[in-house]
Parts: sequence; C-alpha cells; structure tokens
Amino acid sequence: MKQNNAKKQHFVPRFILNRFALDPKAKNKQVFVFDKWEERDYLNSVKNVGCQNGCYNFEGVQGTMSLEPQLMQLDGWASGIISKIIHAERLDVISPSEHYKLGLFLAVQFTRTKEYKDNIKQFTKELFDLAERLSGARILNGEPEPTAQDDQSFFVSQVAGAAGAFTNILLKKIWFLYKAPKNEYFYISDNPLVRMNHKDMGPYGNLGLASPEVEVYMPLSRSLTLGMLCPSFGDKFIFSLGLLKAQKGLGVDDPTIDSQIAGLESLMKAMQGGPASVCSSENVEYVNHLQVCWARRYVYAPKSDFDLARRMLADNPKFKQSIKPTFS
Repeated sequence: MKQNNAKKQHFVPRFILNRFALDPKAKNKQVFVFDKWEERDYLNSVKNVGCQNGCYNFEGVQGTMSLEPQLMQLDGWASGIISKIIHAERLDVISPSEHYKLGLFLAVQFTRTKEYKDNIKQFTKELFDLAERLSGARILNGEPEPTAQDDQSFFVSQVAGAAGAFTNILLKKIWFLYKAPKNEYFYISDNPLVRMNHKDMGPYGNLGLASPEVEVYMPLSRSLTLGMLCPSFGDKFIFSLGLLKAQKGLGVDDPTIDSQIAGLESLMKAMQGGPASVCSSENVEYVNHLQVCWARRYVYAPKSDFDLARRMLADNPKFKQSIKPTFS
C-alpha cells in the first residue's frame, strides 16, 4: 500500500472501457452509457465512467494510503495479455504465467467494484442481524457502529486479500472466447464479471464463483467475451455432441442438427484454447442481458442501441437493481 494522489480511480479499468468506445482510435475516447435508474442513455468520456474519487484510498498510520498503485501495475499486465488475446482471437497464445496473471486480474475485478463494496456492507449487516436474532443479545453491546472509514478500510482489505482465493477458483474453470457476429457487439457494465447458473441449489445459492455449474463471463472488447465454465460442462458438451451426431446418423428430421453440431464443435475447440467461437445473436443477447442484470447502475456500449436493456426494464422493473447475494 502506498500514498497516492490520484483522485479519480477506475473500478472498471480504463483500458477495458477503451475497447467499447464509439471510436477506439480517438484520442479522447467516448462511450455510450445507459443509466438503469433513470432509464436514459448519453455519451460520456471513458475517463469519467466506471470510476470514483478515492475509490481505493483509506486512512493509515502515515495518512491517506491507497491500493491504486498496485492496481495500476496489475492493469498494466492485464492490458498487454488481453491485447495479445484480442489480436489472435484465441487463448492458446498466452503463457501459463500470463494465464495466472489474467486470472488474478479477473479475481480483483470481481472485488474492486462499488457493487461489491455495497454487498460487503449489506452482508455484514445481515450477519450481525442474524447473530442477534439467534442469540437474543446485541452483538456490539454498546460499541459504536462501524464508520464509513471503517467500511472503506475493510473494502480495500477485501480487494487485496480475497483475490488469491478467487484466482484459484477461476483458474480451475474451462476458459473460452465468444466472438460476436458481424455488426453485433457486447455490452459491458459497472459490475462486469457476471454469473449465471441454471442449476437450482435452493437456499444455498448458486451464483458464487465456486458454485457447481456456474457460468462466468467477462467482456474483453466490443466483439470478444471471455467465458469461464465449471469443468462439468466439458463432459456435458461431449455427451450432447455425441447425441446430436447419433440423431443425424439415424436420420432424425431436424433441420437445425447441422448448425447445432457446428456450434458445439466450435465451442469445444475454443475451450481447448483454439479460435474464438462465433456465437449466435441469441448468445450475444444472453451475455448482454447478464451485464444488464448485474450492473449496479450503468451499462456501457459502443453504440446508443440499448433496446435490450429498455425491454428488460419494461418487462420487469426489478432489473433496475443489480442481482444481490442473499444471506439467511
């Protein structure tokens, strides 16, 4: 931790946001922003989005300290690695050490957002409330409530401390690249490492990074998204591919079989580090809808087309708020 004078600090790295700019080659890059709370969109400078004044600052023995210098170094590593991936459109161009550094970057991205900070605060409150209900006594017992400074210091410690465990979880997953079809693009948001799980695990929850069958997605550019899947998906895809080929061999009347086989084969090659799998328009919408679901407030895109986000909010206003972890 070091003293740092940087006022505006990005919790979504600027080098990532640059890849979603209206003109990625412009000197002063701009990105379209959709505000879920106010249901409006506008154009803003990349330097002014996905950031907060003093986001990683905290009060230490020697005065105001910051995690920002370490995060800038990590972002520098990740920028070069992601540039290599984007240029090649495949994952096998990076070394094992680069794979680890990218996993670390993604783990830190998971913990560095305003949404994660809000969730820590809410989780701590719910934990205290539950303990008090079970014990019938006040936990703090006259002690002062945590201050905003206490909350900030705890948040910074989580960004620095939780990354190791989350890195190992992410590195155990199957990685692959999705490529958007021509003239389509991915969203990114102010809480960009998103999850989905179609397996119901009841009260235990199913959206943790280590949850069985969880899917994790992180947009790298307007045209590429990094997917990370539970290893169990590998066997499922092999089984599904074999089943489709068997159905084709038996002459099953399904005009979509060939496209399903081609899609699965492309995805499985991508999961082995090969070329990015060009996904369908439905896949793009699926990944983009997760960005809307998990966004704390803002969704970013290279164009002002936020029809998907507007439809989602019209169909269900609960999407104005991000998906929240539960504790009971």
